Amino acid sequence: MKRERISLARSRPRILLGAAVILGLSLMAPACGYRFQGATPPQDATIEIPVLENKTVETGIETILTDFLISEMRKAPGWKVVEPGQGRYILKGSIVKFVSEPHAISPQHLAVEHRATLVVDISLRERGTGKELWRDRKLTSFADYPVGPDILASERAKREAISKVAKEFASRVRVRVQDTW
Repeated sequence: MKRERISLARSRPRILLGAAVILGLSLMAPACGYRFQGATPPQDATIEIPVLENKTVETGIETILTDFLISEMRKAPGWKVVEPGQGRYILKGSIVKFVSEPHAISPQHLAVEHRATLVVDISLRERGTGKELWRDRKLTSFADYPVGPDILASERAKREAISKVAKEFASRVRVRVQDTW
């Protein structure tokens, strides 16, 4: 019992020193350019998100992606999503590529899994000045989904994969918008 108390007493200065180092580093981090994700939004942080342009043959993905972008930006503290023509900032984009191709093949040489890949060109602009704050020309996301002989089930799985890709994509864009400031 005494030995345990002695070892705790000896380790206490090390614990305090470790805590002091961590505290010191966390206080110095902002001065080095590091910051916590989701910086404070600018004053009057209103954003409009028009329906993305769909340059692919896959119908409806522009609506799915736009809906997820609006939903994600509504979660961003300090940001308000407004109607087109009313925002201080505009998040605008085009779906430039959508591919659904075999990703896994069975021993009988049949596709059992496809990969849905979405490529988007998206930018954030300030309405008043027209200044482009950032642009990502080939933002890419993908999700795998099962395919089989039931065409309707495969199509449902593809739509679920598109939703999964759109949700992940929208989350990445929200973080990018928040980290702009």
